[in-house]
Amino acid sequence: SLSIQAAELVASFLKESTSPLLCAASGDSPLGLYKELCQLKEQGIIDTSNWAVVSLDEWVGLNLTDEGSCAYSITRNLTKPLGLADKKVCFFDGRKADTDEVCREVESFIDSFKGMDVAILGLGMNGHIGLNEPGTPATIRTHVSILEPLTKQVGQKYFDKPMPLQQGITLGIGNLM
Repeated sequence: SLSIQAAELVASFLKESTSPLLCAASGDSPLGLYKELCQLKEQGIIDTSNWAVVSLDEWVGLNLTDEGSCAYSITRNLTKPLGLADKKVCFFDGRKADTDEVCREVESFIDSFKGMDVAILGLGMNGHIGLNEPGTPATIRTHVSILEPLTKQVGQKYFDKPMPLQQGITLGIGNLM
């Protein structure tokens, strides 16, 4: 019932915008919300044709093509079922060598929508938000973070084999505020 209520709330916020931008987190916590949003669309209760999605974060070294990546999860559970066009979706490409360029691309996408309307967030086991580890300055924007040991350990659950997670690329607290 909480997922249903959350989906209705998210849909009502996004309905108020002419070009809504949803920041989507991966992980297990938002899956119920995403399922309910997709059902609202399937039932014709909401129109998502003008929605856009930006990913909250990604593991450095991974991108949409990698099962277990944040982009893979969001695509499978949200953007594909909602039928969003590729140009309406922005993921971090953690495989690109120039992570500063990746950060600029994501910032530019957000700016093109004049900011985010709704951000779906969760708290990591150590309190991280996105891949902003505890102690990250509140003013920082999109950046690469060094992952703490607990984040690396918990992150393994998304992969079939051990994955050498060392860094994340993420929206900063400044973006989210």
